[in-house]
Amino acid sequence: MRILASIMNGVCAASLGLMGALAPAPAMAQSRWAWDMPNEYGPQTVPGSADAHFGALLKAATGGRLEVVNQYGGSISVKSRDMLDAVSTGAVPVAHFPLQAASGANPLFLVSNLPFLAQTIEESVILQKVIRPHIESLLSEYNAELLYFTFFPPVGVWSKTPLLTLGDYRGLRLRTNDAISTSLFKALGASPLQISWSDMLPQLQTGAISAVHTSISGGVLGQLWTTLPYYNDVGTFIPINGAIVSKAAMAKLPADVQEAVRKAGRDTEAWARDTMIASIKKEFAIAAGGKTKVVTINELSKDLSAAYANAAKPIISDWVTKTGARGKAIVDAYSKQTGKQF
Repeated sequence: MRILASIMNGVCAASLGLMGALAPAPAMAQSRWAWDMPNEYGPQTVPGSADAHFGALLKAATGGRLEVVNQYGGSISVKSRDMLDAVSTGAVPVAHFPLQAASGANPLFLVSNLPFLAQTIEESVILQKVIRPHIESLLSEYNAELLYFTFFPPVGVWSKTPLLTLGDYRGLRLRTNDAISTSLFKALGASPLQISWSDMLPQLQTGAISAVHTSISGGVLGQLWTTLPYYNDVGTFIPINGAIVSKAAMAKLPADVQEAVRKAGRDTEAWARDTMIASIKKEFAIAAGGKTKVVTINELSKDLSAAYANAAKPIISDWVTKTGARGKAIVDAYSKQTGKQF
């Protein structure tokens, strides 16, 4: 019996050894990643070039372990309005879109489109700092993390004559491209038409509209000074974009690569800000070459300045009601830092 037991023990030991030899080795940890990054804007725009800059920084910092594959102009059929959901569900790891595009998920994302909240680049920088913790908290609810902000030039009005008084807006057939600005100009007595950029130029050529609500960049793009020689630089709002990343995608990365992603995001935000400021200066110079006459906010009559404020108040108040404590905290903090009251 002792011999049999000894034989059986030997067989068992051999079997265990064989099983150990045949067991698959632990899978090697992934060492390289490629992230598709959708952005509806093209590579020549500041948001598009910011994404390219982000990818280049990340590739250099990680020695090529993490590559960002820029998908511009809707090339992978992910619209701006769908990007928050796409990142949240893991359909894409990272995306860059105008904050307002996500307002269907939460009205807080409309913050940078509130009229006359931030009218200058300096005020937009303050607003970005104020909204950051609130946007980060909201994104966390969607399993996402903020990487960086970019922004567009202040939006004004291109017109045939200068818009200096409230009376100048009465009956003005004005192109707008969002619900907030449409409501704003209706309150000023204008007759706004919410139409796309591609539809705007034919409307302008046929005389269906006589003013266009867009930025200096939009004016340069469409050479609007050929029909609308005045640019009223009133800064109705300064749209902000956000580049976001999936928390699940980040969790798959080693700690050093995660830190590289976050640092590249911080550096890209600073780079994009400087790039936008330089771009605005260049575009004003181009517009001046086209004989554009710029009307500054300091030239407006008191009645128009007061009308701007009065038209903006109910829009901002309604937004605060819809966004609750977060919205109120943003407006209160921003008012404290800028001295502007809403």
